[in-house]
Amino acid sequence: MGRLWKRASGALKDRNSILAASLARKTAHRHPGVELSVIKATSHDDTKVDYDAARVVFRLICTSPVCFRAFLWALSHRMERTCSWAVALKGVILMHGALGCDSKAVRTIGRLPFDLSNFSDGHGNPKKMWGFNDFVRAYYAFVDQKSALMSVYLQASLKISI
Repeated sequence: MGRLWKRASGALKDRNSILAASLARKTAHRHPGVELSVIKATSHDDTKVDYDAARVVFRLICTSPVCFRAFLWALSHRMERTCSWAVALKGVILMHGALGCDSKAVRTIGRLPFDLSNFSDGHGNPKKMWGFNDFVRAYYAFVDQKSALMSVYLQASLKISI
């Protein structure tokens, strides 16, 4: 019964987030289409990944720096609030994929705009979840370092070319 309750609760949270994002106004930091794709790509469902939503995010990031800013805002907002290892892991995977996009805005972000170094799943038994928690923290540290090194490399190459 606990597993069913957890899945229903996650689906309800995702539905509420999608509703809130679809009602949001488009601003300098918010883009409802990007937010919806981020929410779908980082769903609470720990049995599947929405690759189509991830592709939409990557396509938008590559086409517009404004969309990249909206992506960072939406992903950071989602990562700061989550207590689910599935959402956290999908978020780090999405950020790792975004770092592969060929865009100057992506290469210049430096450190990641969210922190999962102390992540802990708040829904499961800590004795059973330690492996998931450690993996999310380690993968986050890897992607954060990769992002920082990309930024340093870009700055060094700009100094050499000047």
